[in-house]
Amino acid sequence: MLKDIIAKRYAKALLSLSSKSGDADAVKKDLAQVAEVYRTSKGLQSVFMNPVFSLKDKIKVMNGLAKELGVNPLTLRFLDLLARKRRFRYIREVSAAYSDLLDLAQGRVKASVASAAPLSDAEVGMLKAKISGMVGKDVELTMEVDPSLIGGVRTRIGSTVYDGSLSNQVRLVRAALLRG
Repeated sequence: MLKDIIAKRYAKALLSLSSKSGDADAVKKDLAQVAEVYRTSKGLQSVFMNPVFSLKDKIKVMNGLAKELGVNPLTLRFLDLLARKRRFRYIREVSAAYSDLLDLAQGRVKASVASAAPLSDAEVGMLKAKISGMVGKDVELTMEVDPSLIGGVRTRIGSTVYDGSLSNQVRLVRAALLRG
């Protein structure tokens, strides 16, 4: 989509600047905060989506939000640029693209793991070490419980899914039996 292309372009430029200044992680946190406020505030969305509000009004609202959140000066300049270029409505996409690019640059990968029952801290640690060994990068895990798996785990890393769940094994056996 066009908004993803736009977001990635802005995120790359911001990452380049924030890496040079040493503020990359602070900017990531700031963008995530601003994006979350934008996502949950219908009033804020209406200000930036509605042409009735002037650019001056939009920048005033954005500056107030940034001040309230205590964002980094680089983040503030970036948010000002987004507002002036009429791209502030893409803040959520920019934040996600920036986070992904920063993780890639810092050798991190995000993985989501679904299990049939909650895993203990020791099991999560072993799983994290195993995934880290597979991908050769530091892993940030997101855990969820999905009772429909019956047992085992399903792991998603990017667009790749590793399904070691009991429900998947049953499905595979059933398919093999039906083939004859």
